Amino acid sequence: MAFPFLAVAMVASAGISAVAQKRAGDSAALASEQQADQMEIDRSANELKAMQVQNTLLGDYNFASATNDAQFSFMLGGGESTSVDAFKRAQREIFIDDIKAAQLQSSLESSNMTVAALLERQRGTNARTVGKINALSTLVGAGADIYKTF
Repeated sequence: MAFPFLAVAMVASAGISAVAQKRAGDSAALASEQQADQMEIDRSANELKAMQVQNTLLGDYNFASATNDAQFSFMLGGGESTSVDAFKRAQREIFIDDIKAAQLQSSLESSNMTVAALLERQRGTNARTVGKINALSTLVGAGADIYKTF
């Protein structure tokens, strides 16, 4: 009489354990997917911030250029000077270098966030796979135990 009860108990225990292991893997995979989605949202927000910084730099450059033009025009009595032209060219090159540096930094940060999100998704996939393997291993082990016992 103990045989059927013990076998049923072993099967039930193994089944519950296998289901729990699979659900743990699925839960970890879901958490990783949500984390990866958040990383992509953060990446998009960082790209917007980078554009805002570039727009601010452009606004500052245009304001400074207009102010300098007005001051130089007043000082020179409305005439132009080669030194003023050289100054403007140098300022323009500095501005272009600043924009290039900001774009490069934004691009690198965006790439890093993309890679991090991909790695997080892979971590989730791995956790789901491990959960399935552990569940299957539990069931096979329980089957072997039942076979040895009876």
